[in-house]
Amino acid sequence: MADNEAMIAGLSALLQPEKVDSFLAAFAEKRPLMLRTSRDDLTRFFPWSELNHCISMDSLMSGRVRLMRAGREVPIDLVSRRKDNRERVLLAKALHLLCEQGLSIQLIGLHNLSPKIAALTAALERELRADMQVNAYASFTRGGALPPHADEHDVLILQIDGRKAWKGYGGAEARPLKGGIARIEQPSWEEELQPGDLLYLPRGEVHHATVVGERSLHLTIGIQNLKACDSLSWLRERGIQDILFREDIAPQGPGDAADRRSTGIKQALHELVDKLDLRDMLADRDRRVAPFRPLNLGFFGPLAPRSWVSPSLRRYPDLPAEGDARIEADGVQIALDSAERALLIRLLDSGGSRVDALLQGPEAEATERALSGLIRKSLLFVLDD
Repeated sequence: MADNEAMIAGLSALLQPEKVDSFLAAFAEKRPLMLRTSRDDLTRFFPWSELNHCISMDSLMSGRVRLMRAGREVPIDLVSRRKDNRERVLLAKALHLLCEQGLSIQLIGLHNLSPKIAALTAALERELRADMQVNAYASFTRGGALPPHADEHDVLILQIDGRKAWKGYGGAEARPLKGGIARIEQPSWEEELQPGDLLYLPRGEVHHATVVGERSLHLTIGIQNLKACDSLSWLRERGIQDILFREDIAPQGPGDAADRRSTGIKQALHELVDKLDLRDMLADRDRRVAPFRPLNLGFFGPLAPRSWVSPSLRRYPDLPAEGDARIEADGVQIALDSAERALLIRLLDSGGSRVDALLQGPEAEATERALSGLIRKSLLFVLDD
């Protein structure tokens, strides 16, 4: 992986700088957008070999990997057998045969399996302030994993290898809170994605995809934004701190008790609503998002110069401009000394860096100590060359 060219540090690196504004406009307006690029590094970013490592009998049994054909899940009995000890084993030949017949393979939660995907996910979450999940889809012949459907979240599609034809049919429902299979008529748009291309679909956009040629591999990044209705649960959390909202509503009370209780609750609700500030709600959600916590075992000596380090934080922390600092992760306070804090800010600003680029100049020794500290505290991914 020469010069870590397959590392993607964030939104600008993924979309290429000149396309970021176009994406952000479509993201705000909730309209589909095709982003054709000339990049050829996505096949190195997530090669077929990495997908193959994720497919096993355990992943099929756990549901992390699903086999689909014509919109239906394929029983695992067709690709496995039981040994005498009742252990089930995967039959590679049977899996290859199904692929030739139009099988699609869905890998769920790739960000939990691949540190490289997790690092990109963390960078995108920091920039868009949204929760994300990454799935992979491998399809063969003219197969497709899913029938025409809409999702309850936005989707950013990265075409890794092969070609896939996409059709969109508009929104079956404005801003849906649930996805599902949809009836289709004439498409309102059609696009063919080639390796390196990206497609943004807002939630509710009915879509369908089929393979062009023999095979296709793409990633979908599901983008879950906060919604206006989430303010109701946020207000509820604050409301129940008042004993008024924890009282019983007794139907057997005096006739006028319900009227008095209604008046009191309405007054308290008005006070809660008057205090609603979406900036506070977003900041509160940011504080609750736990970072990825890579274990980073074995990093006890000098780091390989060509290794890539990237922050595991999924939101930008509120860090002071100087001095020591603390970060909360999964309810645990992580202390940072001044050098660690400064290096973390530098890496958050850049999205990541090669080790040898960091360890230059007269402060190289102090930077290496800070780098080692952040790695041991699980605040950085270390991606080998």
